[in-house]
Amino acid sequence: EVRPLTAPDSASKGSAWIASRLLASAAEVSPDLIEDLRSWAIPTWLANIPDSSVDSLSGACKIVGESERESLLNSVHMAAGDKPKSDLNTWSRFVRVIEGSGRLTPSLCNKIVRQLPMEWFAPFSGHILLNLLKMDQWWNNADLCSIPWAALVLRPIGELHQFPGANDVSHPGVSDDLLVSLEEAIGSGPGIEIIDEASISNIHDLVMSLRSAKEGLPPPIGRTHPLVGWLAQPFHKWPEIAHTDLNGGNSLITARLFLARSRIIREDI
Repeated sequence: EVRPLTAPDSASKGSAWIASRLLASAAEVSPDLIEDLRSWAIPTWLANIPDSSVDSLSGACKIVGESERESLLNSVHMAAGDKPKSDLNTWSRFVRVIEGSGRLTPSLCNKIVRQLPMEWFAPFSGHILLNLLKMDQWWNNADLCSIPWAALVLRPIGELHQFPGANDVSHPGVSDDLLVSLEEAIGSGPGIEIIDEASISNIHDLVMSLRSAKEGLPPPIGRTHPLVGWLAQPFHKWPEIAHTDLNGGNSLITARLFLARSRIIREDI
């Protein structure tokens, strides 16, 4: 058994934390212990959810049946409502945005980028970034500046993303007015010249990638990854890129370049 002696309805913070960690590693738990996770870990976790447990949500969704998933998600929404600082509260609010009953605000976007996995918010990354650029002194926001925005924004139209609690979300691709909106947002604050600052290299690379694509020019060498700019270019314009040349920068950008290169190779076969 994986359960301590504590009953779910009287779970302490410690028991809830143990339950959350067990759920987060549900994929590695022996199959004969899964029922313990369902009967003890899930209700114990929900009775006193830790501030950080979105990975527990992913694990819980994997071990419940399809017929039980809606009930589980409703319970998580209710539990998250009592914990405004938790990442599950942020998840719950983001679900409402996805379903059309909520809206993105700078403060919510700031929580999203700090607390949720990047793949979860990738389809909304352009809107999220524009919201974050409305914040005072956004250029000093370490969470904002550390995100590889080009790897999230520069994706094919229709790429599907799984998001717990909502239907699969399709990536919209790059909107026609994103570059102008970014330049206006940056220009109305510290001035567009700030993109040359080393601390905001991720935003610099996104803007420069979009500019070169708009002008029909090959992208300049990126700061976060030498080849990041090609993510904004149509596949038919890509040069032959050696497998080894894709390494040497941000890991998510590298992964996106590998994925795009594999698509190009498949299309050429």
